[in-house]
Order: sequence, then C-alpha cells, then structure tokens
Amino acid sequence: MASRALARPDSKQALVVGTVPQARRQIEAHAALMPRLSFRVWGRDKGKQAALVADLSPNIDVEPAVDLEAAIRQADIVITATGSTTAFMKSEWVQPGTHISAVGADAPGKQELDVNLIARADVLAVDIKSQCLDHGEVSRAAKSGLIQAEDVHEIGAILCGTGQGRLDADQISIADLTGIAAQDIAMANEFLAAWKAQTK
Repeated sequence: MASRALARPDSKQALVVGTVPQARRQIEAHAALMPRLSFRVWGRDKGKQAALVADLSPNIDVEPAVDLEAAIRQADIVITATGSTTAFMKSEWVQPGTHISAVGADAPGKQELDVNLIARADVLAVDIKSQCLDHGEVSRAAKSGLIQAEDVHEIGAILCGTGQGRLDADQISIADLTGIAAQDIAMANEFLAAWKAQTK
C-alpha cells in the first residue's frame, strides 16, 4: 500500500532485495496491487535467490538481478526485506523519482539504507512515527541530526491527505515500515473470519 501511495504512477520495475519470507510476501502483494510491475530479486544467497524466482515466475514477471548497484539504479521501486545490520543501499545509487519501501529494520540494530539516503529523501513515510524514530531506518538519521522528527509523516496521514506525500515525479520517497502489532492482529482476525466463512 505504501508503494502504491508513494511511487510514481508510471512505475514499471521493482527490485526486491532479500530472499526471506517477507520478500516473497512483498512481491505477491505488490503484484496484486500494482499489476503493471515487473520484478527483479537480489539476494546474497544465490541459491535462495534462484529458488524464489523459480517459485514465483509461473504467475509473476520476475527475474534474478545480478548486480545490486545496477539493479537499484534501474528500479522505479526498491523494496528491502533483509535482516542486515549494515547499510547496503547507498544514496548515490538511487535515481530521482525512485520510491523505496524498507521493511527489514524492524528491530534495534538493523539497518538497510545509508543515512545520507534518508537525509536526501523528499518524502519520509513511516508506519508508526515513535517506533521508527526509535529503531527504524529514520532513527539513525534523526539521531545524527540529518533529519528532524517533523520531516517524518505517518503513512496513514499521507493516505488521509493530512501528511505530505509525493508532489512530483523527481522526488525520492521512502517508506520505513517497522511493523505494528495492532495491524497484524487486525489482519489475522480478518483472515480468520474469511476462513471460517468459507469452511461453513
């Protein structure tokens, strides 16, 4: 949902960095919500990368990415879903107009994005501001004084029109998504209710 709200409407190519189950879910969700997208997957473990691509390719336009820097430079949307504790996505690799959904930094000590990339972004969206300022991607940039808390907007506010979203095609947007337990519980309840309705 964050990518659909913040990416350029003409986005065609998405790069997913990571091969964990969250990466698979991100590809499936993006393919359902943004059917014009084609996907590339990059992972450190080439065996897992190949297996993920092979598993998804019958139903989704997906292929492996060989070089991370080149793939980031070519992508309209980048989705990071790793457990990295060291920033691997450099600011200079990101082209104007790119949207990034970062879902891997969901606990203290994790980091996927260079703090200079966070500082460079025109739009900084988060799922829950207090949590992301504590341990999300935006936290290191905020603690270093590169951004202010006022620069960060919750995705809910952006969707409702009270927070700043993308204003033009050249802006770089970042969604820092650390996860909200209440949302997970609400979704689980919806899935359970749907399953019960189908099995009656």
